[in-house]
Amino acid sequence: MRAPVDGLLGSGWPPLAIVSVIAVVFIILGTVMDTVTIMMITAPILAGLITSLGYDAIWWGIMMVVLVEIGVITPPFGMNLFVIKALAPDVPLSTVYRGVAPFVAADLVKVVLLLSFPVITMWLPGRMGL
Repeated sequence: MRAPVDGLLGSGWPPLAIVSVIAVVFIILGTVMDTVTIMMITAPILAGLITSLGYDAIWWGIMMVVLVEIGVITPPFGMNLFVIKALAPDVPLSTVYRGVAPFVAADLVKVVLLLSFPVITMWLPGRMGL
């Protein structure tokens, strides 16, 4: 099971590129799978990779939750979109998609900021002594 991790570490890609690819994969997985399922499947594999790249495990845990939650609101298959549709059956699905678009855009900006400046994520745990 270590082969994919070793392959990514030996690929010569910069750590930010590897984490960015993983972020895109998490968003895509979030559109078709449940949040807990994604984390249960990927966390054991990716935790070692992320720490090997020099990132903090707490940072990655926060990023993982943020990325998967973006996936569940991303059209066209985000599961939370269908929950919204079930709660408001008279609202067309296209209206739901348009309504969620600003939130997806804001979340993507948030992910870019958190990837670019991991210290933002680690400020509060740092104040707590973690």
